[in-house]
Amino acid sequence: MLAAGLTEFLNELAQTGVKCDVWIVGSFACAALDPADVDLLVVWNHASAASLDEQGLAQFAMLLDRRHCRTSYHCDVYQVPNTRIAMLSYWLGWFGFTRDGGTPQGIGFILV
Repeated sequence: MLAAGLTEFLNELAQTGVKCDVWIVGSFACAALDPADVDLLVVWNHASAASLDEQGLAQFAMLLDRRHCRTSYHCDVYQVPNTRIAMLSYWLGWFGFTRDGGTPQGIGFILV
């Protein structure tokens, strides 16, 4: 169920035409036996998003809405434009370590 929701989310994100790096993090990406959802950070390209028409922008915004994504795809989506370097650093620190704060953990990347 989680993999199918993730695949559907990524396909719909690709259809928007916005270039994105999607970080797959959290329990789904680790050794957890039964994760409740897939935690994602969508790092979106500001320039490609700026070129969207009104309908494309609405579709893209819906895919960044956390409530919609939890319900529709079982994904917990966070987002940041690629121009916000300080926020990228924050998310790397947040997702790059286990909850004990000292053990590094991997981050999966998908280019969309």
